[in-house]
Amino acid sequence: MDLTGVLRALELAGLSGIRSSWVLVATSLAGALGYLTFPDGVSWLGTWPGVGAMAVFALIEHFSERDTDLIQVLRAVQTALAATTAVLTTGALARAEQSLHVGIPVWAVQVVAVLVAVTTIGVRHQVKLKLMELSANAETPSRWVARAEEGGLVAGGTLVVLSPVLLAATFVACGLAVVGLVLAFKELDRQARRACGGCGALARREAQRCPKCHAALSPEVVLSLPIKLSVRLATVTQQGTRLLGR
Repeated sequence: MDLTGVLRALELAGLSGIRSSWVLVATSLAGALGYLTFPDGVSWLGTWPGVGAMAVFALIEHFSERDTDLIQVLRAVQTALAATTAVLTTGALARAEQSLHVGIPVWAVQVVAVLVAVTTIGVRHQVKLKLMELSANAETPSRWVARAEEGGLVAGGTLVVLSPVLLAATFVACGLAVVGLVLAFKELDRQARRACGGCGALARREAQRCPKCHAALSPEVVLSLPIKLSVRLATVTQQGTRLLGR
């Protein structure tokens, strides 16, 4: 593949880790317009019915991203879809640039693309969990993070076509920002812990036992369940009580 094509493939893989369905809609649309071709087994992706199917998939993913509980359940499915999308888009780009090969095997680019997609979705998951820990309402960070991701996805998709080098620089900057956030979260977590009276190990303020010596501790704070999850648990409990009462 051409070096620019490799860069675009890896960038699309990163975007797949944010919203795989949006990347599939864009590549399906490019296929329907004649700019990309897909292998025989998935050639339907490059048709207008394929574009419609991917648009429905994008709509489903759009709403699922705003359901905190559903995202936790579907994480494995999202990871598999992101990896598959990375492979398909890389293959389609390679077929479109057959005259621009510079000795980089397509399969090697696909392997790296899968790693990029899986890493991106893993980082997203961890960042969301950390933000949820800092928020009293678990739904709040999930919603505005989803909006920020979708806005960044539109900008990233535009730069893939217009300036892949600039997008690559943006990815590097975002990666450095994530590293900074992780270090900041770790420092905040360390400062929020208290020392065990027995062994001196640091334990969370809500812990009932020391993680090292397992000595009993008195919780200084009581954690509350996320609002949506607590409502669901209350509903299940009420239904179970009614069934037992019968």
